Formats: sequence, structure tokens, C-alpha cells
Amino acid sequence: MTVALSNTTYPISPGFSKETIVRTKTNGDDRYRDAASDGINTELETWTINWVPMYYTTAVALEALLKNSTRGKDNYLAWTPPGESTLKYYSAEGISRRIVGPRFLQISATMKRRFITG
Repeated sequence: MTVALSNTTYPISPGFSKETIVRTKTNGDDRYRDAASDGINTELETWTINWVPMYYTTAVALEALLKNSTRGKDNYLAWTPPGESTLKYYSAEGISRRIVGPRFLQISATMKRRFITG
């Protein structure tokens, strides 16, 4: 499985995970509770991804790309998640690196869905 970011493909490790939280607002008390959607784009989606270990220079380039997605409203990553067919927009959060050998690093990140207007 791979992730294509900025016209480059980076293979990911098995075991990635997706979490979806549906944002709602509730009214009422313990006897009666009414729930409704809280505006548009109510599904908050995050993916936890570990990329396969890669050469240091490639890993540093991926890390820079992920960090750039967190800067400003116009920076994001266009990505089609595994098993899905729709292109969505994400920013990376919780980026980390792990040394896997003298020339290899493994990059991990949580990808949070963003909703782009304009």
C-alpha cells in the first residue's frame, strides 16, 4: 500500500487506522435528548499512518512535506486514503521519526481531514 503525496509515492506499513467522529449538538435533559448535526462537514476523520523505513534523505523530504501541510490555510495534502476512491484534503499532525538503522528512518503521522473552501 502506498501514499501519493506531491507527485511522489511513499509506501506505508500495514496496520494503518482510521477514526471517524461525528460531531453533533444535543438538547434536552436525562429524560429526553435530541441530537442533530452540528453544521456542515460534521465527520471528523483522522488516519494514523506509519511509512515503511526509507533512506534518510527520502524520509527527511517526506517529513518536510508533512510539516508544510500544517502551515497556513492554503497548505494541505491531497490524498485518497486506502480503500477509498475519493480524493480528500488532509494536514499532518503528530509527525514523528524513528531511527531504524544507520541510513534509515521511519516516519509516522496522524493525518487529519481538512475541508477546503474557495
